[in-house]
Amino acid sequence: MHIHISCIRPDVREQLDNDLTRISTRWLPLPGDLMGHEYLARRVTESELAQRSPFMMLAEEVPEARDHMGRYALAVVRQSDDSFVLLATERNLLTFNRASAEEIQDHSCAILSSR
Repeated sequence: MHIHISCIRPDVREQLDNDLTRISTRWLPLPGDLMGHEYLARRVTESELAQRSPFMMLAEEVPEARDHMGRYALAVVRQSDDSFVLLATERNLLTFNRASAEEIQDHSCAILSSR
């Protein structure tokens, strides 16, 4: 496991903003995928994150994740309403999904210049 801290791609930010009201407090498929890959999304509060690790939420709430955590990538994104969205994707080599949440990051932080 390794952790990246970075900005999110502007197009991903826009999609998450558009899906804000459709993202549940349960793990459900994100409408429309991200970067051509399937992601599960779950809305959480800051209080929930302070009490419980996102990794534990994934392991305990997504069937089969606990036994195969190495197949998953996990991202945490702050939303405009101050909630957070957990995004998880599972490696699937048949669909060229390497389970790298880095694909939704923008290390140049272009989103900061668009504000």
